Amino acid sequence: MGSFSALLNKEKMTIKDSRVTPENLCKMLEIIDKGKINYKIAKSVFEEMFSTGKNPQKIIEDRGLEQISDEGLLEAIIEEVIKDNPGPVEQFKEGKDKAIGFLIGKVMAKTKGKANPGMVNEIIIKKLS
Repeated sequence: MGSFSALLNKEKMTIKDSRVTPENLCKMLEIIDKGKINYKIAKSVFEEMFSTGKNPQKIIEDRGLEQISDEGLLEAIIEEVIKDNPGPVEQFKEGKDKAIGFLIGKVMAKTKGKANPGMVNEIIIKKLS
């Protein structure tokens, strides 16, 4: 709602003037709730919805923004990142918790920011524990 209000204020519009329909707003919330996109992607999608009035699912599909939540695919990417980064892996095993942020960053880079960060964090910890 904060982003919606900010955009309305910026454009000097009321909710009635907005191109965002109640149906599309509900669809957007369902997509977020199902974990198909993360907050950062949701903000971008919402801004396009606000500008164009498009359906959020259509925006996500057209721009290839759906979050990767396939555990098998994420595990394969994480295994590759672990293999390619023995230094940070060892640092994490030595108790340096910040090293996990580096590994998560590498996974996010490989997936162009599409990986579900919560799942990535859980899988990395499971694999390194």
